[in-house]
Amino acid sequence: MKKLLVICLFSVMLSGCEKPQQTLDGSNVESLRISIVEMRNSLPLDEQARFDEAIELAILNDINFNDLVSAGRHKNADIITRKMCQSLDGKTVKEIFLQAEEIKGQKLAFK
Repeated sequence: MKKLLVICLFSVMLSGCEKPQQTLDGSNVESLRISIVEMRNSLPLDEQARFDEAIELAILNDINFNDLVSAGRHKNADIITRKMCQSLDGKTVKEIFLQAEEIKGQKLAFK
């Protein structure tokens, strides 16, 4: 019985040691840039290129033609910047990869 209790306590301690997943900070452009760099650098080298592509897809997917026209008309790129920051805020690497796969799937289905 004591062995079971020790095993249970040890498992609880180990589960508490799990490193929380890193998320992007989209509170402003500089914070987003820094968190993207940190997130990218935390990945193995073979995953970094995939991450770059996924980030690019996620950013470009959330900006539409109307946003560009509106920003140009008002000479204010803050509209696009704000939307970009909001769309990536709080996302993990896994969520970014999933979003990129969904975007790719939608583009293939659209063709």
